[in-house]
Amino acid sequence: MKIALVIKDFSGRRGGGEGYAFRLALELARLGHEIHVYANSWDKPEEEGLFYHRVPMVRRSSMLKLISFPRNAGRLLKEGRFDVINGLTQVLEQDVFRLGGGVAKHWLDVRARFSPFPFLIRMRPLNLINLFIERRIFTGGRCRRFIVNSKLCRGHLKKYYGVPGDRIDLVYNGVDTERFNPEVVRRHRAEMRAALGVKDDEMLVLTASSNPKRKGLGSIIAALAALGRRGEKSSSWQWGVTGSPPSGGGRRRSALERGSFSRDGLVESSAATVPRTSLSCPPCTTRSRTSAWRPSRRASR
Repeated sequence: MKIALVIKDFSGRRGGGEGYAFRLALELARLGHEIHVYANSWDKPEEEGLFYHRVPMVRRSSMLKLISFPRNAGRLLKEGRFDVINGLTQVLEQDVFRLGGGVAKHWLDVRARFSPFPFLIRMRPLNLINLFIERRIFTGGRCRRFIVNSKLCRGHLKKYYGVPGDRIDLVYNGVDTERFNPEVVRRHRAEMRAALGVKDDEMLVLTASSNPKRKGLGSIIAALAALGRRGEKSSSWQWGVTGSPPSGGGRRRSALERGSFSRDGLVESSAATVPRTSLSCPPCTTRSRTSAWRPSRRASR
């Protein structure tokens, strides 16, 4: 089959939708399909049957980025004749769309609910454009099927856009057992903890994200400050940040000054990879509560 995959950034070094698209393209190509990747940027693997098409996109402005990519991608896609066009980002010219993080309408409703100015949240031009494109994808009739990775996303499609269940396929994310397995932990645990200056009897909390703000890093900082106010000691655990450096340095310094944890107790690394952590920190960006920390069922100290 001749298949087009559409994603803004096609990368084997990132997770989320970018990493999903990368692995999907490689596997489909290895199965003998002709895969055309439409993206603004990519990590180009040497793989037979994989072809790249650069989609122009204005990166200087969030609004222009949101408008320019689907417009230019649609124009380029019409020039090709594909058996299937699989959209992995907001684009109107597609047969199958994969939804991995819920619909924008839901998250805007959540933000507005906890904002003192909900009208401004809903009427922000960027959000209005986002909702317009989203509605066109889910109700415009061009897209025939939707792939979701959770019951949450399936529920969003039904609740907010009335998409019938027989057009939604629930496909959970797979796990690469070559990268994530107990042997990897045994091989790298001691070395990585030593490189980060974390003692073996200390608990390490890891935040891994390419978008710390969206994934609730501010909530984790607030939780650390709350622990400090309750008199929790920082000597028995450390916090690691991997991926993009955390933004909002002022907020981070404020949390430090409130005694949530000492500067010696903060571990930051933009290159290190820690295969397993002692705690999982569920992302939370609402203002109603901070992220709750809970022991991971599969984690070990």
